[in-house]
Order: sequence, then structure tokens, then C-alpha cells
Amino acid sequence: MVEDTKSVKKVAFLVAAEGIEKAELVEPWAAVTDAGHEAVLLSPASGEVQLFEHLDKSGTLAGLSSTAS
Repeated sequence: MVEDTKSVKKVAFLVAAEGIEKAELVEPWAAVTDAGHEAVLLSPASGEVQLFEHLDKSGTLAGLSSTAS
């Protein structure tokens, strides 16, 4: 865990609105937050991002922090 607030980094994850493989987002996201940094989700569209496990839908991830344009 990062103790010094000056060393806390903001890490942006840019994902397609059509969806992303769950493991390619959730696991790196957890690694960033577990290390004490701030993870931010960016997408070209606002709303939820579809998560996939291979070709099967596995849920959505809400709370987009910002949209990329």
C-alpha cells in the first residue's frame, strides 16, 4: 500500500464501448488499486462497459469516470 499521498498515481484504463475481456480489465484494475493508486475508467461512450469472458457476456462495469473523445 502506498503511504505517501504524493506518490499515489492515477492510472487510466481506456476501453472500447463495445466491451473488453473481463480478465484484461479486472485483474490489472485490482493490481493498481491494491498498490494504493487510483484507477480511472475511460471509454468513448458514457454508461456501462460490457465485460466478456471469451465470447460470453459476463456482466458490465458501471461508473465511468470520464469519456474519451
